[in-house]
Amino acid sequence: MKVCFVHIDRFSYFKYWGGMFHFGLASLSAVLKKGGHETSLIHVTGEMDKKTFIESIKNHNPGLVAFTSTTITFPWIAELASWLSEEKLGIPTICGGVHATLNPTDAINREGIDMICRGEGEYPLLELCDSMEAGRDFTKIQNLWIKENGRIIENPVRPLIENLDELPFPDRRVFNYENLYFEKNEGEGSLLVSRGCPYDCSYCCNHALRNIYRGKGKYVRFQSVDYVIKEIKELRQSYPFVKRLLFYDDILFQQKNG
Repeated sequence: MKVCFVHIDRFSYFKYWGGMFHFGLASLSAVLKKGGHETSLIHVTGEMDKKTFIESIKNHNPGLVAFTSTTITFPWIAELASWLSEEKLGIPTICGGVHATLNPTDAINREGIDMICRGEGEYPLLELCDSMEAGRDFTKIQNLWIKENGRIIENPVRPLIENLDELPFPDRRVFNYENLYFEKNEGEGSLLVSRGCPYDCSYCCNHALRNIYRGKGKYVRFQSVDYVIKEIKELRQSYPFVKRLLFYDDILFQQKNG
């Protein structure tokens, strides 16, 4: 099955903006590819009108369109989803990301959004694609909210992924990686080797995410040192232009014993 990801990534204050690497999408794509599925990406870094977007979707020819969204970008995502609905292409859609996780009612009730994923999406999305491809019922998949016959099925979230080393390396190839802004201009290779944060900063959403996952496993988790070293080696081998590494972790030094 082919999944087309759609990512809104606009920054008007950069004159030549090539977009930014998205760890969540890269991880989702890697898991789907490992599971035998095909992925592609519409990376929206500037203005996009309805005609261009619809033509792009038709060219990608997916069996599922998967949006990711923060609250800031969600109005654009909602507009793109509504365009798909207006054109009646018959392609199911799903929206994940922080906005769908923390404000699921708003996300699922938008025209053109058929499903949302709350929380970690790797295994729910893989299970969804496996089920859709096999023609099986997918309305009971944990983490997913699904519209069906005028009602919304609200499934609970599953336990957190305990061992991050079981995940494949992020799929940088689904992006035009060499031409992303920081990669091209700074020779940067970005890494994210942990998930979660134990603190309650007022400007951050981690405390709200922890509440959703209360009783669902350890919230703060790290990849092993060996895993991280292997990923760095693979990154440098695949992209020799990378001259520096930037870690995007919330609390990289929380775990000091490796």
